[in-house]
Amino acid sequence: MSPGRPNERYWLRDVTVVLVLFALSLAGQRWLRGQPPAAPREAGALVLLLASLYFVHALLAGQRLRADQRVLPLVGLLGGLGLLLNLRLSPADEPWSMVRWLLGPLGALTLILGLGLTRQALRRDGDWGWLAGPAALGVLWAVLLRGMSFRGAQYGPGLTTPTELLKPLIVVFLAWFLSRPRTSLVASALVVGVGLGLLVGLVRQGDLGMLMILGGLGLSLMFLRTAQSRWLMMGLGAGALVAMVLMFGGTELLPNVAHKAQVRVQAWLNPWADIDGYGYQTAQALFAAHAGGLDGAGLGAGQAELVPLVRSDFIWAALCEELGLLGCALLLLAYWGLFARGARIATRASSGFGQALATGCVTVLVVQTLLNIGGVVRLCPVTGITLPFVSQGGSSWLVCFMLIGMLLAVDHEEPAAGWAGGEQERVS
Repeated sequence: MSPGRPNERYWLRDVTVVLVLFALSLAGQRWLRGQPPAAPREAGALVLLLASLYFVHALLAGQRLRADQRVLPLVGLLGGLGLLLNLRLSPADEPWSMVRWLLGPLGALTLILGLGLTRQALRRDGDWGWLAGPAALGVLWAVLLRGMSFRGAQYGPGLTTPTELLKPLIVVFLAWFLSRPRTSLVASALVVGVGLGLLVGLVRQGDLGMLMILGGLGLSLMFLRTAQSRWLMMGLGAGALVAMVLMFGGTELLPNVAHKAQVRVQAWLNPWADIDGYGYQTAQALFAAHAGGLDGAGLGAGQAELVPLVRSDFIWAALCEELGLLGCALLLLAYWGLFARGARIATRASSGFGQALATGCVTVLVVQTLLNIGGVVRLCPVTGITLPFVSQGGSSWLVCFMLIGMLLAVDHEEPAAGWAGGEQERVS
């Protein structure tokens, strides 16, 4: 193995040990229940994921990448746990379960793709970043007009969600706009046009979670550019206005979207009022989370599969039941560590474009995490947003890996002033 990036290699080794212990725990639970302990699905998926992580590490070391060495192991820990839990919760005869074997290699490829494209963009100072905005509009409206309908939403071929690409595309687009030394009228008009097109398209799609993610992204980057709290207040006010329109004024124009928003708010405020109806999902998730107690039932020993959509929207309920409060606290520490490393990357970037890129990537992951966990524990309405690296959802998984690649590219290409590059490794 390449001698470069030694700390990353040591931490990957530790992550491997932890994930193998998780897999052995699943096998032990099966044995206690009288089931065959061997699970080729989990073993195969875990081996491919770990092999992919070590491949990425070897590639980064071979390229002498100076980026943060703790990011990849943290992603591997979260992704490995999510992969094992999703396969454990999947029916044995599910036709798509074997496809998850490929998530590790595909995640590695998208990370490398995000890394390579972002390095090129940083060297050009994001000159072509304006194209990302129209591209995001094209993706969204292509899905709206030509996608296949399922559960009241539009999807791509094979029930994929191409709209996940909006996250990195809008990150690049806003980073380009906010890093310009002078903002022209044409650039401002382009941003307004793209923003309105996304707002109309996402409302029509009923994708309120994506709307909240992109809204939080815009607010954070605008605050980064201006350091003025008024933009935060204006953004929050605009979000509240859109929510009020959907709740009370959208019944005639968009009855399906308005009904979905109203039901989710009612389930958030009082799921017990209709526990067999609109409050069923939230109530079952709360029951599962409470059942875990302090130390949990053990990985593979819970009954979280009784919760609707437990592998996507309510994966946190399964984690609470099987890992308990202590296990979830450790998992939150892993997320916090990842976000903190991303924030450090953003603060030490040497250009406005690189700083905005890194801030945007971290913001997307933070908002997505808060919305998913908050929806389970009733801090906010359920938004249908997945938990990064853990929830089921191949498109979301790949986009999250792409965002990590973008972060690593910023850290490599734009070291802070005074930092010595070359052969030296960035270990902090």
